[in-house]
Amino acid sequence: MPTSSPLAALKARRVAVEQELSKVEAQIAKDYAFLTAPPPPTNNRFENILSVASRAWFVADGVMTGYKLFRRLNGLTGIFRRKKSKR
Repeated sequence: MPTSSPLAALKARRVAVEQELSKVEAQIAKDYAFLTAPPPPTNNRFENILSVASRAWFVADGVMTGYKLFRRLNGLTGIFRRKKSKR
């Protein structure tokens, strides 16, 4: 009659948890690959035009936002500059 020691039970539990962990890691990797995969290319001309227009809008919006931030931050740095006296 084999006697099971607490150490042997812990080792067996550790092996079982490691196996379960490897299964969960594989599932997470599979889900991540699915979620981050680029969409398949479409042959639909209308969708392609909308995609290009959307991308152009986002670029223009980013440029406008960057310009506004640059102007605002440039004004903030003007506080620390020496002011010329008006004569």
